[in-house]
Amino acid sequence: MTTLLATRHKSSHRIPWSRLLRLLEEFYRQGNWRVPVLRARGADPFLVLVSTILSQRTRDEVTERATIRLLSVFPTPTLLSRASPARIRSLIGEVGLSDVKSKALKECAKSLVNRFGGVVPSTEADLRTLPMVGPKTAHAVLVFGHEKEGLPIDSHILRVTRRLGVVRGTTIPEAQRELALAVPRRYWKLLNPVLVQHGQNLCRYSTPECGVCPIAPICPYPGKS
Repeated sequence: MTTLLATRHKSSHRIPWSRLLRLLEEFYRQGNWRVPVLRARGADPFLVLVSTILSQRTRDEVTERATIRLLSVFPTPTLLSRASPARIRSLIGEVGLSDVKSKALKECAKSLVNRFGGVVPSTEADLRTLPMVGPKTAHAVLVFGHEKEGLPIDSHILRVTRRLGVVRGTTIPEAQRELALAVPRRYWKLLNPVLVQHGQNLCRYSTPECGVCPIAPICPYPGKS
């Protein structure tokens, strides 16, 4: 299986990534800003895996509630693998595609137990053999669960990087491929936490607050003028 981490990457000179990420990090350390779920609750690979699967087509606050309910009852891959899909669905019912996800989570847990000794794998190739695990979920587990390099891309990052002019594609897979070429690998682990937070707080879809944005001077988005 071809993975992003197995490809050769080139750095882009169009965006001063060090300065951009530093400015955003410093800005969001001050004030009562919304913090992305994975940044606030990361570190446990199983939690990150479950949370990211649940997050597909689901709002962050719904994902958070469903993750807490599910893992408070089935906190390990072994326990989750023994649960019935109906019981899982009763705990995650408010998320999108709950029927599909309940079955996938059980199969995912069984795979972790049977193939990986109950441990969430730490390579993209192994992670993507699990049910409902694509590039975004695999890279989220790498970054937040294992503290390794990865590029988990979501709609916030797609929007922010298109406005910055570094991404031309209109889909998340296209953005992930373009950013893998554009962003030096030393910044990969920081990209998701910083840009998701920016997309949630200031660089919103319909009402971006360009007037107070700390990176407005290096952003070509016309809405800021």
